[in-house]
Amino acid sequence: MDWLIRAGDFIDRHLASLGELPKATKDVTAIALIVLGGLFCFIGYRFFKYVLGLSGFLVGGVLGMAFYPYIPVVGSMGEIGLYLMAAVAGAVGAVLFYFLFYYFGVFVFGSVAAMWAAMLLIPMMSVEMRLLVVLGFGFVGGLLALMLRRQLVIVLTTAVGAVTMMSGIGYFYSWPLSFTGLSLVRSFDGTFIPGLLGHPDGVLILVLTGLLFFGGMMVQNFIPEKKREKR
Repeated sequence: MDWLIRAGDFIDRHLASLGELPKATKDVTAIALIVLGGLFCFIGYRFFKYVLGLSGFLVGGVLGMAFYPYIPVVGSMGEIGLYLMAAVAGAVGAVLFYFLFYYFGVFVFGSVAAMWAAMLLIPMMSVEMRLLVVLGFGFVGGLLALMLRRQLVIVLTTAVGAVTMMSGIGYFYSWPLSFTGLSLVRSFDGTFIPGLLGHPDGVLILVLTGLLFFGGMMVQNFIPEKKREKR
């Protein structure tokens, strides 16, 4: 878990720099997040392979950042080596998930989502016990994603889309779910939800996120699957 916290802390330091961007840039970014989040939320299943590729890039990038110090060639390059390793590992992850390992990608996508949810919701406990519980959730989530691909993909893309939309909407209201105030470390250590509820608009944020989530679920379930082209 320590490597995950370190990677999350590194990303958080760069997320914090988003708050220093010019207002016009942040406004455009927030609108882009709302639009992209809406696509994920309401038609995510239709372009799941692209979501899978993006997931592979993110997973590969985080792993690259976590393990770059142990690779002598890039470990001695400092921050440049960190970015280089993250980019290369992210690109490899994207290609593998999109082109070669569809089922493996589905498993990892479900597993990562389940572990993230577990880290958000499970209260603090000993590090060893927390790690076992989170890994257990990840394994079960991966299996469920394989067995119930359509439904799990709809659930996961809807959840990602709802949170992405709220991170854009939250920017305009200075909410803690804003993309300029996100924190991966708080997601990993189990303090995100309590911190969110401590905000004056915390309940409203959760209600709106829930409405987007269930609305996206309904829309995606009503959209018929693509018919396979006859060859």
